[in-house]
Formats: sequence, structure tokens, C-alpha cells
Amino acid sequence: MSKIPKNRFEVQLMAVNYIRCKTALREVELAIKSCPPHRLESHQTIVKHIEYVIEGLSDKYKLIIYNEVILGRTGKWYLEYISASTYYRIRDKAYEQFLRCL
Repeated sequence: MSKIPKNRFEVQLMAVNYIRCKTALREVELAIKSCPPHRLESHQTIVKHIEYVIEGLSDKYKLIIYNEVILGRTGKWYLEYISASTYYRIRDKAYEQFLRCL
């Protein structure tokens, strides 16, 4: 079993938070009249910030973060886009840059 680097684990935690906030926003948008404004603003801020950070990444880093973290793709999904050697060479750098920008 491969060891998950610390920064990769932190990114996955941020992704879980992102997905929860995004889901909460969808739910809140359906019942916006009964939602406290501060809760809606908090969720919107988190989602906008993470999307902004992802958009600022280089294309290859964005590809990895978006597919692996946000979409939760597993396996060898990256072979559709880049070689395995490229993926393994830049994966940890993508996580590090993503965390640094947060």
C-alpha cells in the first residue's frame, strides 16, 4: 500500500470541505429565503477561493488537482492526458502549489 504524502492528505481534506460547501450551496440556493445570509456568504467564499486557486494553477497542475481531488477520480485516469512518468513527476508539486496558494 502506498504512503500518502502529508501535503496530498491536506489537499484531500480541502477537497472534502470544498465539495461539502458546494453541496451546501446547492441546497441553500433551493431554500435561500430561509437561509441565514452569513452561512451563504461563508460557503460562497470558500467555493470561490478554491476555484480561484485552481484556475491560477498551470494546466498540468490544474488537471491533476481538478480530476484527482475535486472529481475524486482514482486509478490511472491521467493516462488519457499525460504519461505516467509526467504524472508522478509533477503530482506532488501540484499539491504543494495548490496548498501554498490557499
